[in-house]
This record gives sequence, structure tokens and C-alpha cells, in this order.
Amino acid sequence: MFAIITAGTVRNGRRLILPPKGGDGMGIYDLYVFLILLITLILIIKS
Repeated sequence: MFAIITAGTVRNGRRLILPPKGGDGMGIYDLYVFLILLITLILIIKS
């Protein structure tokens, strides 16, 4: 499961791991994408 989260994070941008280079806007966008992936995984596990 951790591998899936890591793969999704790397695919959507490395700004969650490394300092944002495209500005805070892109960093916030990547954070929302990560949260959506995390919520989706939780829903799949509970179902």
C-alpha cells in the first residue's frame, strides 16, 4: 500500500518530497492530489 502511495506521489510530481520549484500554487495542487489519492485508498480498503 505504501508503494502505491509513493508511486502516485512520484507520478503527480516530486514537490511533496522535494521543496517546490514551481511556486506554492503547484505545491498546494500536488498536496490536494496526494490527499485525494489517500482518501481513495482508504475508501477502497474499507469497502
